[in-house]
Amino acid sequence: MHNENENNQTLRPDGLLEVNQDLQQENQLLLTQLAVLQEEMERQHALPPAATVRIDLIDDHVVQVCAENLGNAAFIAAWKRNLAAERRHAGVNGRRSWWRQLWQRVPGAARMGGQGFGKVLAAYTSGGVRAVDQLFDRCMAAPELRAKALTTLARSLQKEDALAAADLARKAYELEPRPFRLKWLALRQYEAGVMEQAQANLDCLPEDTPFSESELRQVEKLRQQTQKFWHGKALQLTQFNERQAALRKQASETLEKTAQLQQRVAALEALKSTLIQEQAWLRSEYRLVQQDKVALQAEQVRLQQEGATLVSEMQAMAAQRLELQQQLDTVLAHNQALTAQTGVMTTQMQTLLSQQEMLKKLGASVEVIRDAGTATGGRIEEAFKRQSEELLKVRRYLDNVVKNESLNVTRQVQAFLGVQSYFASGELPMLNSEHHSWAIDMDLAHYLVELIECNAYDLVIEFGSGISTTVVAKALQLMQDRPPQRTTASFVSFDHLEPYFQKTLAHLRQLDLQSHAELHLAPLADWVAASGKLYPFYTCEDVLAVLARQMPAAGRILVIVDGPPAAIGQHARYPALPSILTHFAGRAIDVLMDDYVRADEKEVAQMWLADIDAAGQTARLIEKKLHKDACLIEIRPALAVAQ
Repeated sequence: MHNENENNQTLRPDGLLEVNQDLQQENQLLLTQLAVLQEEMERQHALPPAATVRIDLIDDHVVQVCAENLGNAAFIAAWKRNLAAERRHAGVNGRRSWWRQLWQRVPGAARMGGQGFGKVLAAYTSGGVRAVDQLFDRCMAAPELRAKALTTLARSLQKEDALAAADLARKAYELEPRPFRLKWLALRQYEAGVMEQAQANLDCLPEDTPFSESELRQVEKLRQQTQKFWHGKALQLTQFNERQAALRKQASETLEKTAQLQQRVAALEALKSTLIQEQAWLRSEYRLVQQDKVALQAEQVRLQQEGATLVSEMQAMAAQRLELQQQLDTVLAHNQALTAQTGVMTTQMQTLLSQQEMLKKLGASVEVIRDAGTATGGRIEEAFKRQSEELLKVRRYLDNVVKNESLNVTRQVQAFLGVQSYFASGELPMLNSEHHSWAIDMDLAHYLVELIECNAYDLVIEFGSGISTTVVAKALQLMQDRPPQRTTASFVSFDHLEPYFQKTLAHLRQLDLQSHAELHLAPLADWVAASGKLYPFYTCEDVLAVLARQMPAAGRILVIVDGPPAAIGQHARYPALPSILTHFAGRAIDVLMDDYVRADEKEVAQMWLADIDAAGQTARLIEKKLHKDACLIEIRPALAVAQ
């Protein structure tokens, strides 16, 4: 009875049932919250694309509660097992006291091998637990003595077989359910890896159960590991990590889509605003044109009315003039007949003179009317001219709109062809989509390939890299691979800007042409001309010196001058040829310069011709009529020309 009362106070079954009910209610509440969260997520997912979607990730409070619930369930199960064992032990002690007296009189320990229970250990070694139970039955050992024997056997197996030792400790506790055996059972279960049962059994111990320092350390480790175990178990049951990862992925995708949609909406809004502004401007311009047109039409009607009035007045005056002219003719006829009548004739002459004055006045009036008609016609012509200018402005605006749309269509078609070419050959197209055109004119690229194919150059030098670098490298590669195979020219290119240098290098690598072109980053530095003038030019002297030493004396060189850009200064490309002549004097050199349509390049070419003549060499300049024009200067040593 003492043991039963002690266990009832320790395990508190009524309190555990209440705790279990509270946990079930809390679990139900958490499930309800999860359902509400799922509905909210579905509602957020159904929002329009432009709406801002916010998804809260799952709180790990659910996992913690689930872990606590699993631990409490294990505790209740252990409590029930231990309570049943204590009740069985209490019932056996109460109903069979005479067996207890008999067991006390039977020398069981001696029959089982003394205090060390040697026979029990031997029986386990030979036949396992079943042999040990048979030995107990033959010796009629009391439950307490059996528990001691099993404990001794478990101690011997503790290091070799921790799981078997824990099982024997459980049997010992069931035979004698005492707190110290329950504590020892929990520690053996911990060593065997059955952490959840070990923790539950420790929770069933009375609060005043003594522990040594080493046992306390084991209990602390056990509690930490059991907590991790239940947490991992709860993660598996609730699928927390998978759902968390799925929600994070969904949130990331949703936010990404939302950001993309917001960007598209912002771009469309900006485009809409621009179109609205252009539409408003066009409407205002159209209203002004309409107003001018109405005013011109009204002015034209008024002028037409005035012209009609003037025409009718002129017709009336012409009729009066004709009538006066007829009268004058009649007077003149009568004047011949009345020559003898001087007095009468004088009077008539005076009358005629007065009529003549009237005719002069009438003629002057007619001239005034004619001048007024001429002025009116000038105003009409000026009004029509002003209207024509306004209509011409509208036509120019429409032409610009059509031109921009045509350029956009051209850019899209060129980009589409470039992508199709990439899919077909795997090579990036030599297309400059930023300027909607080829980076170099195709006629220049064709002429450049023609020069390389038709002339056995030993060295190609380029000032200013770009797509032309790729064209030259590709031509050299094809010449080398095409039978009959021949030794191709070495190719060296200089560029002073890091971004363009890296871009050209990446393009060469993408086309696997890096072995056919030697690209150098050569920043601009002051180059001193023979006249003492400073020019910014590539820092290429060391490389040119090495190339000159490697090249044979009878070698032939192609120099491509496409830099520095004109923005550097006047005659920016002039140092190219003097630098070449310094290192490669006496060799056959072809110099190709682009942008010959500009006056600056024409002046540079004339400066080169003067330098060539001063060096005692001959040269011939050939103009190439291309899109932006180009010039080829063929430089030959004087000896070669004489031969």
